[in-house]
Amino acid sequence: MLRALGFDSNWIALVMLCVTTVNYSILVNGVAAGHVRPTRGIRQGDPLSPYLFILCAEGLSILLQQAEAWGDIHGVRVARGAPAISHLFFADDSLLFFRANQREAVNIKQCLDLYSLASGQLINFDKSNAVYSHNTPGPTRDLVTGIVGVQEAPDLGRYLGLPSALGRNKTAVFKYIEENIRARIGLWQHMFLSRAGKKGWRLLTQPDSLVSRILKAKYFATVDFMEAQVGGNPSFIWRSIMAGRAVLEQGLARRIGDGTETRIWGWNWLADASNKPLITLCVEELRHATVIGLLDEHGRWDGDILRDIFHSDDIPRILATPVSTHLKDCWRWPGDLRGKYTVQNGYRLLARERVQPTVDVAFHAWKTLWAAQTPPK
Repeated sequence: MLRALGFDSNWIALVMLCVTTVNYSILVNGVAAGHVRPTRGIRQGDPLSPYLFILCAEGLSILLQQAEAWGDIHGVRVARGAPAISHLFFADDSLLFFRANQREAVNIKQCLDLYSLASGQLINFDKSNAVYSHNTPGPTRDLVTGIVGVQEAPDLGRYLGLPSALGRNKTAVFKYIEENIRARIGLWQHMFLSRAGKKGWRLLTQPDSLVSRILKAKYFATVDFMEAQVGGNPSFIWRSIMAGRAVLEQGLARRIGDGTETRIWGWNWLADASNKPLITLCVEELRHATVIGLLDEHGRWDGDILRDIFHSDDIPRILATPVSTHLKDCWRWPGDLRGKYTVQNGYRLLARERVQPTVDVAFHAWKTLWAAQTPPK
């Protein structure tokens, strides 16, 4: 497997040395009682184990990708133009997608058998299930489950405590969550929105990822994410991401590179700490103009153009904004040292808006409070 993935022979030898020279010491009443050398390599819990597992799982991924490329199996598409998905791997679960017919079931079984033979890992088919679409006939379901060797299930159950599939009735699906945390809601709404904002940030900064490509094909094929709409029949995930986008809209800004992808009026791109938009009102003829139009042939701010268009208070803010013409424009989060959005940043932004101290509500009796004769707890 390592050689097939292109790893150097010396590196492979070092890895195999770690695998073949493992031994364990058994403690009895705190005293070492001898050593045991396993005959099948390292065990779960070894620091090297998860990395080797990922490398082995990559072999199964390649087998499934090849089968899809040859037309032996067909993945699922969420929308026209979206990439096909034949498999999704998680920490301790794997999802395989294929058409419910004899040919593709046989090809899937062959991929799994070949992977087991090459890696030495055995698949527990007793704990594996097959879930079908509602329009799949009963005889077809029986045929496919028999070929693969699994049992049919109505759904995929729960993953990390949450339902893996959502229908139209969200109230019934999440009723148990409402009952468990009703008394703890408080500021958790802000935490939810800040986490959803994280998903939106990834859509902005990682447009080539699988999730970004799927959601773009499904919900905003012709526009950018920040211009997308909820749509007429959105999924629960998309509604959540759109709710979190409100956090990004309040704090997001552009970092100017060559200026070709940032509109002058629209998103904040000035580099000052206030992160406020331009004072100058937008002219209809320049509504879609980009920042590159404000630069001269040397990639510097053109002072004549700035004085002709902008309010006098905007000009020094523009001149103070750095430009890197050898880079592309990108998104940034003001206030973060790396310019990246985090859940913590979003939560702080929402918390500041929720509680804005004023003269009427500010508390000034801290000394009196701490001097009060009360129990320490």
